[in-house]
Amino acid sequence: MAGNVSVDRVVTDAALLINAWKSNPDFKLADIKREDIEDEIAAVNQDTAQIESLRSQLTLIIEQRDQKARALSQKNTRMRSGFRAFYGPDSPQYKQAGGTPTSERKSPKRRTPTTPPTL
Repeated sequence: MAGNVSVDRVVTDAALLINAWKSNPDFKLADIKREDIEDEIAAVNQDTAQIESLRSQLTLIIEQRDQKARALSQKNTRMRSGFRAFYGPDSPQYKQAGGTPTSERKSPKRRTPTTPPTL
């Protein structure tokens, strides 16, 4: 289906056309039957319901994964701090664990005060 077409809009339009067709039973199209269109509407609605169900499941799985990742991140921080405490803040082991050794840290730069513009 084209990217610019809304599924909801297509189903709504098809239902509107089916209602008009039911009100005018003498209307006929050579290669399209009303029952076939009704079946297609039902199939699209069924697929939409399945998509929503899967989307709900996916949202739940994503939330579970994110909670586990947050817990793992906290443990990572504790482990890195443990390497720093056990081996020292300037040790190669602390650097290997992903920390920045004290000797490699940049010293803070002083900010020069800016003079306010004169009016």
